[in-house]
Amino acid sequence: MPSRNPGVAAWGLAFAWLAGYEWWALKTHHQSLSRAAWQETTAWPPLTFLAGMVVGGLAVHLWWRWNPDTTDAGA
Repeated sequence: MPSRNPGVAAWGLAFAWLAGYEWWALKTHHQSLSRAAWQETTAWPPLTFLAGMVVGGLAVHLWWRWNPDTTDAGA
């Protein structure tokens, strides 16, 4: 049966994949995502600022002044 909101399924799948990868990395002593982020920002500190700009830009794009009850169905 198809989901009425495929976005929820996509976010759930993304979260499950990331959690699964972290679990695997910690159990097998491979590099975790947090360790990779630490190494990258240690090598190039402006990456933290740029990542914050990307996340902030996405938040503004996705949630600023948007009301699904008053927007066209295709939006």
